[in-house]
Parts: sequence; C-alpha cells; structure tokens
Amino acid sequence: PPQIGKLKKLIILELGDNKLNDLPSGIGELDKLLRLNLAINQLKSISDSIGKLNDLRYLNLNKNQIKIVPLAMGLLTKLESLYLKFNQLDSLPKEIGNLTNLTTLGLDDNHLRSLPIEFTNLNKLQSLELAKNPLYRVPPQIWKLKELKYLVLDNDSLTRLPAEIGELNKLINLFLSSNQLDSLPIEIGRLRNLQKLSLAINYFDNITDSIGSLRDLRYLNLNKNKFKNVPPAIQLLTSLESLYLKYNQLDSLPKEIGNLKNLTILGLDDNRLRSLPKELVNLTKLKSLELSKNPLYNVPAEV
Repeated sequence: PPQIGKLKKLIILELGDNKLNDLPSGIGELDKLLRLNLAINQLKSISDSIGKLNDLRYLNLNKNQIKIVPLAMGLLTKLESLYLKFNQLDSLPKEIGNLTNLTTLGLDDNHLRSLPIEFTNLNKLQSLELAKNPLYRVPPQIWKLKELKYLVLDNDSLTRLPAEIGELNKLINLFLSSNQLDSLPIEIGRLRNLQKLSLAINYFDNITDSIGSLRDLRYLNLNKNKFKNVPPAIQLLTSLESLYLKYNQLDSLPKEIGNLKNLTILGLDDNRLRSLPKELVNLTKLKSLELSKNPLYNVPAEV
C-alpha cells in the first residue's frame, strides 16, 4: 500500500514470494531502509523511486520478470549486495558502474551477452555470478576486478578461457561447468588461493600441468569430460578433499592417486575401470568411493 512510506523508521522490508507487479508507490520515502527483498514476485519493471533509497545496502530482485535495470539504480551508491538472478535482462546500464561499494552481484540466468565498460569501476566486488547467460566469451571487464574471490561462469557457452584469468589472484572459487571448453591457459596456475574449481560438462581430454601449482585446491570437479587418463598434475594437489571424475573414459588409475591423502570423496562412476591400484589404501580419510558403472572384475584386497 502507498501508506508504507509513512513507516519512516523501517530499516528492513521483506516482500519476497508475493504477487507484486509494481513497487509500492511510497517506497521511495523509506530513506532509512537498509535491506529490501522483492525476490519471487511478478515485477516487470522497477520505478525510479528506487533511487531515493540512499542508505540501501542489500537489494534482492531475483526471480522476477525484469527486462531493464532503471538508470536510477545507479544512485544507490551505498549498495553492497545486489541480486538480479532469474530475470530477463539483456543489458546493464552504464550507471551500474556507480555502485562502487558492491561486494556481491548476482546476475545468473538472464540474457546478457556483454557488460558495460563502466563495470570495471566495481573494484570492491568479491562475488560475481553470471551463470546461464549467452556470453560466448568472458567479458574483458572482469579481469579488472582484482578483489574477486567467487566467480561463477557456468553454462555461458564459453569456448575459451583467456590468459587474463591469472590476474584474478584472490579467487577462491571458480565455476566453469557446462561450457564448451577443451583447454585451460597455463596462467590458471597463478591462482594460488583457489580452493574450488569446477570444470564439469566440458570437452577436456587433458589439462595443463600448471594446475599442479594450485596447492590449496580442496575441490576439483572434472565430471562429464573426455579424459582417458587422470592428468598427471593432479597427483600434486595434496590438499584435495573432493575429486570428481565421473562420466569420463578412464580405463585405469595411476598409482600416484595414493598421494592424495586428504581425499574424503572420490567419484569415479561411469568410466572404463577394470581394476584399481593397491595405493588406494593410502587414502585413509576417504569416506565416499563411487565406482558404479565400471567393468570392475575385482577390488584389491588391501582396499
């Protein structure tokens, strides 16, 4: 109701999971508002009154039907978290670059093909989610975001990962599943802080040896690729806790798999394995071993 503008002391307004098709007309008068949740509604547009919420830190517009980000959103210069996932955006206005306090930006599942040049102004951004957009290439603006720790580029029709990925040396999580990648640049080895890497559902049959430099890596997902052999560099990833190689074409495991003594999960379903190396016994922390759909004739007694 328009009377909502009279609640001058409101700092949190939760309106998610309703059937709103427009912002309440008095919302711009809530000048103390810090958090606004409008996710899972039927909003097709956002009125310019949103720009009056000068103190807003958190704005969630996920799962609406928004096609255009209003220019007035560029006035929300204190905003730290902005979620616009599962909408119908095909572009972002250059005013997005005014939101220089953003640390989290969710843009999954839209129609974005590129990002504005001004996106490089978001130099505090730590988390960027761009999954399920028809990008085809990684927008070059991303390489300027040196504070990024969490980057999601799943299902973006990417065919190549440029060498500039090595410039994001604060990355902790990198998700590149469901693309059309068949190689990684050697510069991936510069991501020394990386702990999670997902390359599932691509076209890899090998992987650069520089991945062996990722000594802090805890999680590696290589499911649904074309590996016939376990890449040798993986034996160097001694911090690995979860390794997934399901749905590949492996017919053997190297004895060096036994070097990964921190593994708790090893996924090997749907390969061509006929035997297992006895060095698996060294994986004393292993809690889950997945070997379904392999032509195994026996399991070593040591295992």
